[in-house]
Amino acid sequence: MDKIIVAIHGIGSQLRSDTIRSVARRFGDRSNPPLPVMPLGFFNLGKTAEVRVSRLDANPDDSLARIGFAEVFWADIPEQVVRANDTLEETKAWGTTVVSRAEAAYRANVPGGRLNAEDFRLGVGVVEEIVETINVMENLFTVLGKAGIFRFDLAPLLRDYIGDVQLVTDFPFYREKILYRFHSAMAQIVKAFRQLYPEHTPEIYIVAHSEGTVISFSGCSRRCRAAS
Repeated sequence: MDKIIVAIHGIGSQLRSDTIRSVARRFGDRSNPPLPVMPLGFFNLGKTAEVRVSRLDANPDDSLARIGFAEVFWADIPEQVVRANDTLEETKAWGTTVVSRAEAAYRANVPGGRLNAEDFRLGVGVVEEIVETINVMENLFTVLGKAGIFRFDLAPLLRDYIGDVQLVTDFPFYREKILYRFHSAMAQIVKAFRQLYPEHTPEIYIVAHSEGTVISFSGCSRRCRAAS
């Protein structure tokens, strides 16, 4: 093994090992014949912060046999916060702070800019209209569900997605917990590799999706700053 693919999932509710299983499947499909799709248990992380490097059951002469697969799982951190329902700000109120901070940053960094206060008030109105539209859709889905036509619970989906963004963006304590999970996973991967191959350094490739891209970029940037 000389290469390790590390997958990092995005926002919303997630299943452990599901992201790395999807990535590994793409690699397995390139084999001839394609390798079987493995169950989640094959990539199981075990404990919450434990990382396992898995290898596909490829022929020894297949280049896939030299690739390891691992996942950084962080969805449990925002999930606990959303479930507690005592930390995150209501979506409309939080959206208003985003527009307000954008206006302050614009004033500070674009002297004499063409945008005025009315333009930013329009931004606040757009956020409010989006949230109100979602509320209308939620009520509509409730009526359709009671009629037995269509059932879809929009509110938890909104909380999961917007909550994840809000948590990483504006709550340093939880952002640090997530970044620590990233750094811990990388350290475990390197340690496990060097126990197998003491004289070699692994090539690590990160496959990140959605907010997982933000987390991986922030984690790698911080590590680079610390090293310099």
